Amino acid sequence: MEIIILLLSVSAVVLIIIFFRKNRKAALHKDKERLHEPLRKSNKNDPKEIVQKQTSGHDSPLNWIPSELHPDLKEINYFIPAENTFPTTLQDLEEKTRKIIEEKISVLPPMPTISMKLLGLLRNPESNPNNITALVSTNPVFSGKILQTINSSYFALPGEITSVGRAITLLGYNNVRTLVFQETIKNAIPKHLDMETDLYMKTWVHSAIVSTCAGHIGKKLFNFSEYDLATIGLLHDIGKYFLVTLQSHFEIISDIPVLIKEEHQYGINHAVAGGLIANKWKLPNVIIHGIEYHHYPSFFLPEAIPKQYRTQCFTICLADLIAKVLGYHGQDEQILPIRDEYFEMYGINKDIRGIITTDLIRDIEKSRLTVESYVNTT
Repeated sequence: MEIIILLLSVSAVVLIIIFFRKNRKAALHKDKERLHEPLRKSNKNDPKEIVQKQTSGHDSPLNWIPSELHPDLKEINYFIPAENTFPTTLQDLEEKTRKIIEEKISVLPPMPTISMKLLGLLRNPESNPNNITALVSTNPVFSGKILQTINSSYFALPGEITSVGRAITLLGYNNVRTLVFQETIKNAIPKHLDMETDLYMKTWVHSAIVSTCAGHIGKKLFNFSEYDLATIGLLHDIGKYFLVTLQSHFEIISDIPVLIKEEHQYGINHAVAGGLIANKWKLPNVIIHGIEYHHYPSFFLPEAIPKQYRTQCFTICLADLIAKVLGYHGQDEQILPIRDEYFEMYGINKDIRGIITTDLIRDIEKSRLTVESYVNTT
């Protein structure tokens, strides 16, 4: 009996020793991992790490997320237009008004050739980064602003970036495209500077966010090129910069859709004006009509949009809605609902929380930081 007890005791001791040795090995392995962790994270200025600090503060959109990404998404305060209220389409525009608008647009300078080439490269994910860098470098002022932007306190990078190519990589093609259009607008419609600085900033941030959302939605839901949709999203409100160059008749105070207020005030709404400007700049048809019809899904049945542009227009309208729900309103705080027929046609749940992911929020925050930093360097 004593021998059995002795054997059991020895076995117990052996098991305890084995247990502690295994735990010690595991602990040593973890310590090794911790020692090597800084080495794995030492890729200074990694694009994925750019907004790490910005997305950890109390004011960051990432902190709006819990409660299925965003508490405000539980109850969206939609602006419901009165029944049978529709904006004026290009076809319905009075001939006299159309001639006045077209004359004003005709004197706008064309989009610079370098900008067109650069945008073409930035629309293609297969473009050679060296070609993009070389083209950007032909404009020393623009190159300098890009370097100022990436080195600004907004991004708080650990080391200074001195290479234009590295700056472009860190910002990302979509954000660089945003900056190219910002420069184009500044040169083409200088009177946009009459806008208040705060309003100008809000408008550009809104456009950049819609661009980011449109690229995300197009790729996720429709397997479309995120680059084309991001371009349409970026330009969707370009008509608003043009409207400030027109004579204002009077301001409408009544609670009606902003598009219709613009028609009373300027004789045209920003969507139609934006389509005419894109046409003047000889941009692709999908961009021209994407701008022109981007509010249609809130007012008209799907059949009102030419079939070849229908999905793109729905995507931009949905991206615009999401941007506003997340607080990026631009000049217009009205959140217009999208007609049910569009969600039914594409088999998409109307609950937009399924579209807004943490990855999208991070990309949105990076776009906001890029625009605010760039505008403050100019």
